[in-house]
Amino acid sequence: MDKQTKIKLSSKFFIFKRTLVIFFPLFIFFSAIIIFLYLTESEKNRVIIQKRNINNLALLEKLIKADLNLVISDLMYLTAQHETKKIFNEDLSDKTSALKDYILFLEQRGIYDQIRFLDITGMEILRINYKNGIAKHVPKHKLQFKGNRYYSIEANNLFENEIYVSPLDLNMEKGKIEHPLKPVIRFAAPIFSNAGQKQGAVIVNYLAETLLKRLDEIPDIDNSSNEDDIMLLNKKGYWLQNSDPQKEWGFMLKERKQKKLQHRFYREWEKISLNEHGQFITDNGLFSFVTIYPNINAKGDSYYIIKDSDDYWKLVSHVPVDIFYSKPEKYLSMLIFVYVPVIILIAFGSLMLSSAYYKRKLAEIYLKKQNISYSRFVPKEFISLLNRKKYTDVKLSDSVQKNITILFSDIRSYTKISENLRPEEIFFFLNEYFKNINPSVIIHKGFIDKFIGDAIMVLFPESPEHALLAAIEMKSRLKAYNEERVRSGLIPVKSGFGLHYGEVTLGTVGTPERMDTTVIGDTVNLTSRLETATKVFKADIILSDSVYKKLDHPDSYCLRQIDTVRVKGKQEPVIIYESFDTDEPDTIDKKKQSLPIFNQALSYYREGIFEESLKLFKQCSELCPEDSIPLIYLTRCSTMLRIPPGANWSGVSTL
Repeated sequence: MDKQTKIKLSSKFFIFKRTLVIFFPLFIFFSAIIIFLYLTESEKNRVIIQKRNINNLALLEKLIKADLNLVISDLMYLTAQHETKKIFNEDLSDKTSALKDYILFLEQRGIYDQIRFLDITGMEILRINYKNGIAKHVPKHKLQFKGNRYYSIEANNLFENEIYVSPLDLNMEKGKIEHPLKPVIRFAAPIFSNAGQKQGAVIVNYLAETLLKRLDEIPDIDNSSNEDDIMLLNKKGYWLQNSDPQKEWGFMLKERKQKKLQHRFYREWEKISLNEHGQFITDNGLFSFVTIYPNINAKGDSYYIIKDSDDYWKLVSHVPVDIFYSKPEKYLSMLIFVYVPVIILIAFGSLMLSSAYYKRKLAEIYLKKQNISYSRFVPKEFISLLNRKKYTDVKLSDSVQKNITILFSDIRSYTKISENLRPEEIFFFLNEYFKNINPSVIIHKGFIDKFIGDAIMVLFPESPEHALLAAIEMKSRLKAYNEERVRSGLIPVKSGFGLHYGEVTLGTVGTPERMDTTVIGDTVNLTSRLETATKVFKADIILSDSVYKKLDHPDSYCLRQIDTVRVKGKQEPVIIYESFDTDEPDTIDKKKQSLPIFNQALSYYREGIFEESLKLFKQCSELCPEDSIPLIYLTRCSTMLRIPPGANWSGVSTL
């Protein structure tokens, strides 16, 4: 593949990639809008359906309670009648007038199957049946004993002002379920004589078909569609009312014994059975439910008390999943109809923008390559210090004065390392060395201004502390670098670092055709001398007092004064410090231990008390034999004792 073909393929790939970069955010944004609209519509639909179901159940509950209250009111009416108490007398003529009233009552109401009057033993003394709109009393010889029936037993246990409400079940005749199926609820109230003696009870059989039909009517109450499956269940989960009649009355009909809500919706029934009311969504749809206590919630005249019972119904509304999500799915289809053309338009627009961007990018890349090429020779940080934004803005003789920190470093063992290397190997070695220490400079916000053979001059514009941290880290990196060199059989590299803070002039020098950046000033000269001093003192890092004074927490470093020096031609002396942070841990401990003695010895030396200074420096040397500086002062003190310096002694050395 020739070069021209590669360039074409590369440009096509770039345009394709850029098209994706433009397209995907717009695609995601527009898709997010579509999803948001869909979710909003889904949420709106969910809220509407949920509220509708809650309202329907609340309305149904009120209607059911109203029906029950009507029955209780009728029962209260019957027990309050004077004729009712006469029923329990033996005078049948009194019963005749009452019969007409009861027959008329049943025919007008049309919601009761029969009225029974039981004596204290449970024997019927009067029963009036209602069928097909006609009420008739049962002859005496056909009256039955009901004392063993549950409702008779419950009625016999009632006290004055109490009412019993039976469970909702199917009516039975002669021990068999009556067909067609006839749902009934039995309401019972005791009858007491004027003397307060219990005479028996009156029982009405309420035809619950009227109540159950309410469940079929409720979906049309709020003009909603027949989406909801509203059902009534007893406390065991058997259906009392269901859209499918073949599922009802499983607790009484053997062939339907397994037809319970929990057999179809087991997990849902757990929630429904354990809570009074609620609403939740599962994989099977939306379920809303309330609990109705027919014997507690029914409320009639406050004079009567409804006997407590644990019987209750569960009124449940179920909206299947396909119906629950049908409207949002239709809305989503409409959104997709708009979505697809817009996405195609976005894709085409992205392609057009990418092509234009590619042309502009080519020009930017060319300019960037130029800047990179310039920065290899002139650091961009230097351009910034000159208050210039671009290399093309720099002019000959541009200059600024700033206070900055300068670090000088060179390789002490350079001659020994390079004497057996070929020229190309020397360049390779130097470049590897510079690459190894440069990260420490960058991390601590400095930049290398000059490569001077095996030496470098580094500028730290922000803080002297950055320079010290960089020097410490460079020395640490050199240790790891030297370990690799030793393993490869090469000579380890030793370097010294001199640091000084002060005012310098930064600017450009040269000719209009060829210029360079440079830093000039006494600060540069002194920094170079301090780096040279590392060889004299055999110290790794030496810094001036101008750096020391700018440290926020000098105690956090391993620092000590080692001398007061004066550069030739200058009058102002400079106190210099050694940083021994990169020494071996054992050496650091020994130097710290001997530091008070060292400082006192140095003080005696400056005062010209050489004999005392000599003794203390000997102690320092004994405490830390690896320490090179006490040895230097031992030599100095011995010389001064032999040849006294005279009255002008100030303790200042010359660099």
